[in-house]
Amino acid sequence: EEDLQNVGQLLYFYRQGFGENPVGQNEDIVSALLGENSKRAAYLVEKSPSIVDGKLVDRWGSPYWFHPVSGREMEIRSAGPDRELFTPDDVFLP
Repeated sequence: EEDLQNVGQLLYFYRQGFGENPVGQNEDIVSALLGENSKRAAYLVEKSPSIVDGKLVDRWGSPYWFHPVSGREMEIRSAGPDRELFTPDDVFLP
């Protein structure tokens, strides 16, 4: 859950700079956090061990699932140890 809090913090800082969350799939969000945005502001470093194949991954190596609730709210979900989304061991940040 601490990992999700960290991802949530990244999105919070992005929202502070842009007024809303980055949009798109995981890889689009990662690109925006790496600085591919209108202000060229980076919130993540490219060589982060949390980025695999251009996607932000959880501690089990599965890509996070991002669901925009609104322009300022984002549900972030980790598939958990079984590495399958929407099963009882998922960890999520509403």
